[in-house]
Amino acid sequence: MRRVGTLGLVAALAAILVSPLPAHAEDASGAVTYNAGNGYSFEKLSHPTVGTSQPDGIVDYQGNGAVAVPGADGNTANNEGDRGQSYTWAAASYGDWLYVGTCYAAMGNTLTLMNSTLGDSFDVETMRLTLEAMFNGTFFYGQQKEDGTADKDSGGILVKINTKTGETKLLLSESLNGVAPLFRNAVSYKGKLYFCGSVRTNDGKGGLPAVYEIDPKTDEYKVVYQGLSSMQDYGAAYKQGISTGIRGMCVHDGQLVISNVGKDANGNFVSTILTSSDPSKGQDSFTEIANSETLFGYPAIRYQDSIYGGAIWDMVSYNGHLYATICTGTPENAPDDNSMQSFAMVRGDKNADGSYSWTPIVGDQKTDGA
Repeated sequence: MRRVGTLGLVAALAAILVSPLPAHAEDASGAVTYNAGNGYSFEKLSHPTVGTSQPDGIVDYQGNGAVAVPGADGNTANNEGDRGQSYTWAAASYGDWLYVGTCYAAMGNTLTLMNSTLGDSFDVETMRLTLEAMFNGTFFYGQQKEDGTADKDSGGILVKINTKTGETKLLLSESLNGVAPLFRNAVSYKGKLYFCGSVRTNDGKGGLPAVYEIDPKTDEYKVVYQGLSSMQDYGAAYKQGISTGIRGMCVHDGQLVISNVGKDANGNFVSTILTSSDPSKGQDSFTEIANSETLFGYPAIRYQDSIYGGAIWDMVSYNGHLYATICTGTPENAPDDNSMQSFAMVRGDKNADGSYSWTPIVGDQKTDGA
């Protein structure tokens, strides 16, 4: 949707409320369990003794942007769940552990940004009153707006949760180690876990498109690829409304395949696809196999584009081919004032020299023969 009116957006948000909640009860330990009514039952891992309509969100909010694992040493705010950490954006498993990256206060952050960076607008007071009515006064914009002592929100996190015991360990957060990730995708490759997204760090680097490697044997982490590595490039990208929330990632032909945002030889910001056989070696191990130009000009990478610059949305390896879905809608190619152009799909075929040839599967029929 190119422009979203207040009532239209509210209707979209209401879609998450139409499914009835399953019946819940408590087991002998006090943990809340849910009966889905179809032979399946579920037990809470996050704040297991806290029922519905109570703060949850995997970790506890400690105040002033800080979070901690419930029950950890020094945690004095047990069961004061951080409501902003309830949107799982990326997850990968290793043994009994589930690694989870969150999008902090997803709906609240989106609404806050729509009036500025994201290019849409609405009447703020009408939206506030409508959401208060819809959510019975509980709509969550972010901790900063609800805690008078907070000068910042807690931001995205990465945790790992033991699916058998419920034990939770905090791996990345701004209050723990100065890294606030908004990871959108995760894959496993050669015994390591790779997460991609927009990452803010406390050394002044905000929202850079990055791929992080996690060693699940030690939980050590490092950046293996980062687009717009200089703050000058990031500042220029921000002024042009370039979205840095990268998404697409997979394993194909024995290599890790990632999407990113970078600059071409002419200094233009472009969407890119890169591969590496040894990503642990870092930035220099990656080879670019596609960019906005070789992808038929399809990738939409600005916040004002469809889905706020979705670009390379997803990638998958199938039957020896690499497939990528691409968000293409921009204000320039919008079919009318109330909608935007949809997705394209391309197929990548690896050549003998390691380069890729791309064929449009879904796209512009007249120009590209899709």
